[in-house]
Amino acid sequence: MSLFPKPISKEWIKKKYWQEEKTADEMAALRKVKPSYIQDLIDRYDLGKKKHGIKIKGKRNYIMPEHEKVKHRVQPHAKEIVVYKGKAKTPIGTYRSINDAANKLGLCRNHIKDCLNPNKARWRSKGYSFGLKKYKGEIIIERRLNLDFTLEFEKVTTGLLAKLPDYPYEERINHYNKKIKQVFDELGD
Repeated sequence: MSLFPKPISKEWIKKKYWQEEKTADEMAALRKVKPSYIQDLIDRYDLGKKKHGIKIKGKRNYIMPEHEKVKHRVQPHAKEIVVYKGKAKTPIGTYRSINDAANKLGLCRNHIKDCLNPNKARWRSKGYSFGLKKYKGEIIIERRLNLDFTLEFEKVTTGLLAKLPDYPYEERINHYNKKIKQVFDELGD
């Protein structure tokens, strides 16, 4: 490798890089220069493949079939997003994914992603706040986790321990079971 390489023309790099699809390492080996020198020339001549619409990876002249395009559009693991407006958090709509919400609201999808991430400091993007849509099962589980049975339990156990003359022991247990069933039925609706 020479310290002062001969200048390489833009046309030569374009031919090797675009048409023959050689890498910077392969072109450097042909000209006996460093690969970083070739890469610098590609950048200097502004010959990046992606910028000029040349496909970098994959099969040559590959056209994706319609069934694969549909699979990409469907996004099977996408989570529904609920969008709220303003500080009052009035819901304005539900979108099927972060991408869908970003496209329809004209926002950056990374901002929406950051709003949904509890570890990030971002709360809103352009006046919108976001949340993942909760389904009935998730809401019930969340309510059950937040439910406090201690007061109800204390009332019933106090009644059991007080040995009230009007209520037999079995009847008090049945009463307690009915109360618990009633609470769970309310949560299920």
